[in-house]
Amino acid sequence: WCGRNKIKYVFCADSNFGMLQRDIEIAEYFVKAKVKYGSPEKFRACYGKNAEETIYQIGKIFHQYDMGKGITLSRQSNDLETLPPIAIGAP
Repeated sequence: WCGRNKIKYVFCADSNFGMLQRDIEIAEYFVKAKVKYGSPEKFRACYGKNAEETIYQIGKIFHQYDMGKGITLSRQSNDLETLPPIAIGAP
């Protein structure tokens, strides 16, 4: 629908986008629409937390077709003194 109707910009308001494997399939679907119809030109999302590999794969898919601006990953802290008190555990 987005491709056929020349919707140029899609913003996915699912704050957990990228958490599930099926989200990769959704990204591939939008890429196929762009290849076939020329739209959507861009896809933006509020990516979820704790699924870095899936989110990274989705980012690569969109980047290949110039549909994405980049990805965001959630980090609590990189400070080794901060991690134990917030129960995230140090590396």
